[in-house]
Amino acid sequence: MRKFIIGSCVVMAVLVGAIIWALQPLPEKEEDVFNRIGQAPCAKFEYCESEEPIFVTSEIRQLSTSFLSLTLESSDIPVSDWIYRVTFYNRETFIGEDQEIVILVGENSLSVNGEIYSTPEEIPYESILEYYDGKYQYFTE
Repeated sequence: MRKFIIGSCVVMAVLVGAIIWALQPLPEKEEDVFNRIGQAPCAKFEYCESEEPIFVTSEIRQLSTSFLSLTLESSDIPVSDWIYRVTFYNRETFIGEDQEIVILVGENSLSVNGEIYSTPEEIPYESILEYYDGKYQYFTE
């Protein structure tokens, strides 16, 4: 009986530890950057083959909330030359590097302020490129 009680206590301790570990929040820096994207009042959207950037203000939620819905995971695939660059600003002016969040979208991965992400294996990365193609077309019409 005593072995059963000790074994049960050990199993409970392991389960409680696993639950506490699973409920840990994202690292503060990463969480902060993604929160700031969702709260950004404006952005500059650029395409590598165009010299004219698009400034997004009135429809910023269309760009920021849909970005936050993408399924991404950390990656070590380097970002090639960027195809799309989106710069979110935390002020309603398009100045100040300390207020910027820069997303560079490459052929196989993207970076958010230098942190590299890609899609999970079961989701083709081409879906990210299609997403940005569609967004760019939407904002240029």
